[in-house]
Amino acid sequence: MKAIKWFAVLVAGYVIGCATTEIKPVEIYNEDSCAQCKMALSDQAFASEVVARDGLVYKFDDIGCMEKFTKNNPRIQAAALFYKDFQSKQWMKQADCVVIRTGIKTPMGSGKIAVKDSLEAERILKQYPVSQDLSENESGCGNDCCGSKED
Repeated sequence: MKAIKWFAVLVAGYVIGCATTEIKPVEIYNEDSCAQCKMALSDQAFASEVVARDGLVYKFDDIGCMEKFTKNNPRIQAAALFYKDFQSKQWMKQADCVVIRTGIKTPMGSGKIAVKDSLEAERILKQYPVSQDLSENESGCGNDCCGSKED
């Protein structure tokens, strides 16, 4: 009987120890800089981050910077992507938000923001439609900081 109890304890410990833990975003601090453009992360309304499978975290000041970084660094395998909600500045998982291109001036000029749902996205797009200048900046990260348009 004691052997069965010990076996049950061992199995329970193994299951608990091997359970996957939820990946969470890492907070942004004043001294943090964008992994793509190296600028300070000054406005959390536009922040995003990649949590890599190896545990490294890459923080970004503009969603366009994150998109360019992931495109240019395919060896980095993302375990999770997080975005700050434009309104509340709270972290959201990629699956729980909508990313839209707007006429809002973002740190590196992509105009991209993350919002909680499509209704909020529609409301913001009506208020801040994409301007001609932003629609021509397809790089997603201001060309003046992140290389040429060919990048």
